[in-house]
Amino acid sequence: MAISHIDQAEQTGWRLAQPVFIDLRTEGSRYINIGLVYFARLGGKHSPVSLAMGPEFAFNNFMLSGNNKWVNNNGRTDVVRETDGRQFQKSKLGTSSVNLPLMLRLQLRDSHYKSTFTLGAGGFVGYRIKSWTKLKYTSDGTTYKDKEDGSYNMENFLYGLQGTIGYRGLELFAKYNMNSLFKTGAGPDTQVLSFGVRLFGN
Repeated sequence: MAISHIDQAEQTGWRLAQPVFIDLRTEGSRYINIGLVYFARLGGKHSPVSLAMGPEFAFNNFMLSGNNKWVNNNGRTDVVRETDGRQFQKSKLGTSSVNLPLMLRLQLRDSHYKSTFTLGAGGFVGYRIKSWTKLKYTSDGTTYKDKEDGSYNMENFLYGLQGTIGYRGLELFAKYNMNSLFKTGAGPDTQVLSFGVRLFGN
């Protein structure tokens, strides 16, 4: 799941109007990653401390609440309200990236050497692969899905912090992008916070 709150200026005729608060639909703003994790033990054979690393592919969906849409105009990306009478069922900005996390991990085990409690902290770097917007709406009984690819003035390089806590095969994680989602002056000044659940084998 991905959550982001945006303080930005509403645009009317592409001139800045009064500042408004644009929120995301939490249930539709999701974060998914798929990757491989390698563990390098630090210390002796039974040391509980290790480094965790490995490539992952990540996907973020930033789903807007209300009848708003993402627009890219004159070198800037913003959120504006729909003025053509369409009522959106979905309005989102999606991104995909490849990331490389590096975490220091503590893993405790029981008398049968099965994993019990785990705790991890570290950071990550990444690179944006692709981004796109998607609108879903119904007009005259027909459902339309408009998709448009583009950079949307988003940062290409990503970096941030992340942490995990888990018990046996269930792990909770949180991830925070320290750099802004958009390039300076080319979009809302906002960071991304992602959190959720991971499943691991013992």
